[in-house]
Amino acid sequence: NYLTLNRVTGGAEDINRLLGRFPRVRRLEIISGGLAQLPEGLAGMRELTHLSLEGMGLTIDQAAFDLFMRIPNLDELDLSGNVIGAFTDIERLRLSTLWLNATGLTQWPAWAETLGLRSLDISDNQIMHLPDQILENSQHQVSQLTIHAYDNPFDHEDLRRFWINDRGYDMAY
Repeated sequence: NYLTLNRVTGGAEDINRLLGRFPRVRRLEIISGGLAQLPEGLAGMRELTHLSLEGMGLTIDQAAFDLFMRIPNLDELDLSGNVIGAFTDIERLRLSTLWLNATGLTQWPAWAETLGLRSLDISDNQIMHLPDQILENSQHQVSQLTIHAYDNPFDHEDLRRFWINDRGYDMAY
């Protein structure tokens, strides 16, 4: 079950009531602006596995992450085109895929390493340096992470180190 909401208008109560009519939706896209804040009704979507908030222009802060952690089956989260704000606790959040395209990142999102990701997209940001564990690209890691990182001004030495250690795992650069 798939639902796309484009350029949403209406108050928080209206949006929550609308979401309440689709409790079995597994994939939800709320795109292209219209919301000032995330609707609390997301927490009631017990079967939701994929949530896209692409291009909403929201600040994703602790309140947003608290809401994401209340969605029990959430596995894929697209935060592209939003701003990553301040947060301190994402301990209960587990995702396989996270999109952080065009979120204004200027450094590697170390916090994302705790999520259990298989795929991370950090394209269209201003990240210059990659952490050593990514540059070393060890074959002995428990799981491999696919990283998409187009259009970042990476330091040439970091890229050289990565290419030297490239073991054929998926990193698009």
